[in-house]
Amino acid sequence: MIVRFRRERSRAPIYYGDPDKSKGESMADSMGYGRMATEPEKPSSSLLGSILVTLFCCFPLGLVAVVYGILVHTRWGAGDQQGARRAADMAERWMYASVGVAVLLFIAGLLYRFVFRRFAG
Repeated sequence: MIVRFRRERSRAPIYYGDPDKSKGESMADSMGYGRMATEPEKPSSSLLGSILVTLFCCFPLGLVAVVYGILVHTRWGAGDQQGARRAADMAERWMYASVGVAVLLFIAGLLYRFVFRRFAG
């Protein structure tokens, strides 16, 4: 608890915070001052997933995901945390887009094989 005196004539103390605290936190602790700053977590680059998607699903879209996955490491190392988070989001989007395109192409191939070829003769 921090005690300060008013600049008035009464010189009555002003109490900041709860005087009955059992934790023993100071005003600085309760306001967030004086605490050690924790380093933010590095965003997931999705690099392994991007490489697997490139090899097994859709090469062009997976390649874009790999490039963005590499950019996560590059931008984080340069200290650009916001850029690393954006690159991580883009890598994940391109990875899922590649999986989606592969699934759609697989369904289109099944439809062509079993539906359209049957009626073609």
